[in-house]
Amino acid sequence: MSFVWKRPEGPLLSEEEVARRVHGVSLQRGLDDFASVLALMCIRQESVFWCPWNAKDPSSKGYPFDSESNDGRSVGYFQQQNGRAGEELPVGDRDNWWGPMSVRMNLEKSCNTFLSRLDNGYRRALGNPYQCSVLIDNVQNSYWNGDAAHPGYYGKHYDYCWGLLKRALANTNVPLIPPVATPIKPVGIQPNPSWRGDPIWLPDALRAFGVDCYEFDFEEDGVLYRARNRGHGDFGKIDWVLWHHTGNRNETDMGIARHPSLGLAANMLIHPNGKAAITGFGVAYHGGYGIYPGITEDRINQVSIGIECAHSGAHGDPWPPAQLEAMLRTGAAIEWFLQLPPDREIAHKEWAGRENPLGINKQGKPDPVDIDMNWFRGEIAKRAAAGPLFGGDDVPTVKRPSNSIYRDSNNNLPWEGTEMDFIIDGQTHEGRVEALALRGAPKALELVRRTAEGRSPVNAWLTDDNRAQAQSILRLAETQA
Repeated sequence: MSFVWKRPEGPLLSEEEVARRVHGVSLQRGLDDFASVLALMCIRQESVFWCPWNAKDPSSKGYPFDSESNDGRSVGYFQQQNGRAGEELPVGDRDNWWGPMSVRMNLEKSCNTFLSRLDNGYRRALGNPYQCSVLIDNVQNSYWNGDAAHPGYYGKHYDYCWGLLKRALANTNVPLIPPVATPIKPVGIQPNPSWRGDPIWLPDALRAFGVDCYEFDFEEDGVLYRARNRGHGDFGKIDWVLWHHTGNRNETDMGIARHPSLGLAANMLIHPNGKAAITGFGVAYHGGYGIYPGITEDRINQVSIGIECAHSGAHGDPWPPAQLEAMLRTGAAIEWFLQLPPDREIAHKEWAGRENPLGINKQGKPDPVDIDMNWFRGEIAKRAAAGPLFGGDDVPTVKRPSNSIYRDSNNNLPWEGTEMDFIIDGQTHEGRVEALALRGAPKALELVRRTAEGRSPVNAWLTDDNRAQAQSILRLAETQA
């Protein structure tokens, strides 16, 4: 947070008045004092109880303010910013993250938005500043430096905000609920062993297990590339988790999401500080040649979530505790949601290295280095059996529309004589379109041609590899004509 200007007479509201109003919103939502403290922790970190406008989202100046910020497009007490500037973006717009300016610049309304997104099992973090940081970060989708031994940016305000709320309510008739941890059964996300398709449940499952995660989206040449649209085709049934190390402690999200030769090289990257990036939801090229009981030879990518862990790969280089704990919780979240047996978590060195149970070493892989996989599987199983720390959000039981490269802008999958608006595997749709195109079917040929020529309604979401795929099919079809 950075300020350009603050009014000399001070903030619009005193800290105590902010606390009273925040607590009033909590009570209206049927929540308690701890929810109020979490909101106050967020405000103290984001705006230090000021209400700034921002010139990068200029309509914010039309509302009461006491300061000016130049931190992105962030505005108001909670520093909420949409994906692009504007007084009010259309409902359903992918950039409409926090609602209209009239909400973001209003303390009560922006607080209501924050609390509406707070995990249902938030009281499990009571007394634990680090877990408070995880909860708040999951709402704000920001970046912080905490780990299990340190409270993080938000967590450091835990004691102060409890004291502030007590002071604010000292002369009121509003009772303060004693800060005693109350076990609450998590609600929201539930296991779904029958899941088929891309693991769009990953963010909620990871956060439910206390993993600090985010989806790695990036913008290039005015085009937004989202993790949810990244991959070498869609998943079907996911039965395995394959663990790797990168060989580089400083590996970047972009290096995994857009590897120069592999494209999406893994579905996740777990950093040394324990923060986990979801680099792509589709099939990733991470396993390579290998063999393992129960998996089709050389075909692990199609049935596994690949997880890279940023590490030097050197023997004796210790794994940071925050990273190792994030790895164990990540494995537990996946294992719990899909109800996988513990032996479905395997190492690259077991798939294609010296620890292969069949004695077939296809690639000489050593990763993840210095990790006893029997111990690793056992620790994951303990956490999976214990279940989520928090409730998480509900996960849809119907898979989202497929990411077929021949889809329309509304995500429908055009097809003559069939109903394929919602299918499990986008590759199935692509394969059927391409098979008919090679037989000369006019509509299938047009679907392939418009993608190859850059005329697709979803062209902005397609990669060069997607267009090259269509161009190759088109050349074959024209050769056979």
